[in-house]
Amino acid sequence: MAKSPFRRLIKKISDGDFPGKQVDWGGWAAKVSKRDILEFIDETYRGDRTYCDPKRMPHLYERMQSLLAYVHSLPDDGFFALVASEL
Repeated sequence: MAKSPFRRLIKKISDGDFPGKQVDWGGWAAKVSKRDILEFIDETYRGDRTYCDPKRMPHLYERMQSLLAYVHSLPDDGFFALVASEL
């Protein structure tokens, strides 16, 4: 099962792995590279069949593939905001 992306991002900010801070009530943002985002996704969802197995949950698998395609399309040399919002 995927680890909570929200908690994982807050921990990475708190531990100093990503520069960032709380930007609103229940909202955090980190300044990251494309590689950071791809590693964050991999660490969070690696082995989670819900997102990685097209037979298990096809709609979530498709969303993950779409997300990865978008991230791969980002410039390699830019910085981006990785944002987590508590629902």
